[in-house]
Amino acid sequence: MAVDIDANKISNLKTNMRIFGVEGQIDVVCKDALKALDDMDGDAVFCSPPWNGLSYQNEERYDAFQQVTPDLNELIKKSLKCTRNIALLLPKNTDIHKFVRDLAELLIDFEKESKI
Repeated sequence: MAVDIDANKISNLKTNMRIFGVEGQIDVVCKDALKALDDMDGDAVFCSPPWNGLSYQNEERYDAFQQVTPDLNELIKKSLKCTRNIALLLPKNTDIHKFVRDLAELLIDFEKESKI
């Protein structure tokens, strides 16, 4: 399933699906991804969240957990409820060390919450 809140991006996706011969093989939904994830179940989730405009390019180190909208914590936790196979597309200047520390903390919290 492909989900995007932007109708123009959905239209572009459908055009690309026709071009590449995969039309009808992927369900396409124009909806807020955070809401769509509540009802999803799948093998993998690929997220390419907005990076808050082009300002990320001016930063030496991009802090994904502080700057991505919607909230990256919520996006990852909802994705984990669908599958353990998650891929994120982030800017090349993401502070990867901080990202890994923040992600580890999120995963520990998620596991604790899941056991309750």
